[in-house]
Amino acid sequence: MPELNDDHPINRLQAIEASGWLKRNFGQQIADAVRGTAYSVDHICGIACQETAYVWLVHDKELSPQEICAMCVLDGSGDFKPAGNPRSAFPRNTAAFRTKYGDEFTDMLINEVIAPGESAEWDP
Repeated sequence: MPELNDDHPINRLQAIEASGWLKRNFGQQIADAVRGTAYSVDHICGIACQETAYVWLVHDKELSPQEICAMCVLDGSGDFKPAGNPRSAFPRNTAAFRTKYGDEFTDMLINEVIAPGESAEWDP
């Protein structure tokens, strides 16, 4: 299996360690949250590793799971003012992305990440 490049926030062994920690401490809650969706526990662990494990992994032996969970909100600076900077989720589904960016670009992105046998369209 190829190693992660130097520009990744954590290495392969750290990703395995972080995923294991997440599953031990939040596995059932994650499984309950993804039931009936296109996501798996491994997807969520992968997202957590990509987005936040570099911050909390060094503390997994000294902090409680609740304290580490609180560390995972990295953009909650407190200075966000919704009226002056409203947020919205885009895209809400593949069709909305296709409408904005076209079939060729959408298909290129999808083909980069889908595994054989998986559906290329996701609509929650």
